[in-house]
Amino acid sequence: MAAKKPDTLFPFSPAQPQVDGGLSVGVYNRSLTKGEQHSIDAFHKQLLVTELTRQKATAAERALGRMRYSAVQSFTETAESIWAVKAIPGRDAGLQDYITHFSEESIRAAGTYIHEATNIGSRHILAEVDRSLWCAEPPGLLARIFGRRDSER
Repeated sequence: MAAKKPDTLFPFSPAQPQVDGGLSVGVYNRSLTKGEQHSIDAFHKQLLVTELTRQKATAAERALGRMRYSAVQSFTETAESIWAVKAIPGRDAGLQDYITHFSEESIRAAGTYIHEATNIGSRHILAEVDRSLWCAEPPGLLARIFGRRDSER
């Protein structure tokens, strides 16, 4: 007696998780239609874009952290250098008051400018993270010859 085939709604096996975290699409008993193949291709492209976006975000996080750390280092070095110049002994007391005031204002200004530069850099990095990695397919030969999109066929 022949083994009875199970009744299924779909002519393929269910998707099985793979080691790399992707999904297999299944084993078909027939060739795929253009629409099905397009869906599978879009699915794989979406997975690729998702993974690349994750990697881009991780790289941006590291770059932002290094940039903030560098900003603190730069500010600290600048403030200490200004403070050292301000503290040179033997100046006239009236002049020293002006130097102290100027030094304090310079330290605040340096902090503000370093902070602003870091914020601008952060915004640019975040803009790159926000930029989509999804690229449209290049036009086919007919589209290039006749100036139409493949989707208009």
